Amino acid sequence: MAKPVAQNDDKKNAATLTWVAPMAGVAWATGVASKVLIPVPFTKLPNLPKGLLLSLYPPPDYKGSTCTIFIRNPEDAHHGSPGLRLDYDYNKSTKKVDYHWNVDGGGRARARFPNITNHMPVGLKGAVIYKAAKAFRIGGKIFFLSGALLDGISILTADRPFRRSFQVLSAWELSEYLAVEAGQIGAGLGTMVEPGFGTAIGGGIGALAGGFFGYFTAEAAAGYVYDFAEGTRFKSMPEVFTQP
Repeated sequence: MAKPVAQNDDKKNAATLTWVAPMAGVAWATGVASKVLIPVPFTKLPNLPKGLLLSLYPPPDYKGSTCTIFIRNPEDAHHGSPGLRLDYDYNKSTKKVDYHWNVDGGGRARARFPNITNHMPVGLKGAVIYKAAKAFRIGGKIFFLSGALLDGISILTADRPFRRSFQVLSAWELSEYLAVEAGQIGAGLGTMVEPGFGTAIGGGIGALAGGFFGYFTAEAAAGYVYDFAEGTRFKSMPEVFTQP
């Protein structure tokens, strides 16, 4: 009677993995896309050799920010002065609380986004993008943790946990890498359409696409490589005896 029980357990584990693994991929890729720092193409200057970064998070030393989109100098992490950011707060220009762009950084951000001025109101479109970015940032944290949890469950319930672990680690690595690379392409294309908002939207879409493609591609490839390596048997070389 032990054999049917074992078979039932295997079927249960396989069924769990069937729905957990895709859900984990969706959650993880979405979470990664919300967290990565995306280089913005064509933003390098003599005094800005690394160019600007697109992020939903402020630099570590920039506390209490009400902004949701940052296009900033990578070095700002050391002194906390983001270059271009979408804000909802009191606007010194309009003398009221509204959605607007803030521009700092000694003209470096202005040089690459000349259509945007400091304290420039952004209207209804800006309000929608601000709220979407805020929701993406908050939801991204939840998706990121959920993806990690679901991947952990998929490993624990897999009939071949080492194989699944190899898949998960490979998927995590390639997902983050392609989220950055595809986000960079999207940010560049978006900037051509509309510097600022186009940069943010294009970067976000690219990061999502890269994260999804990276996760599921690496997952499939890692499974194939593991199966190939496990199923490969090498013949031992014949021993060669030499006369003393």
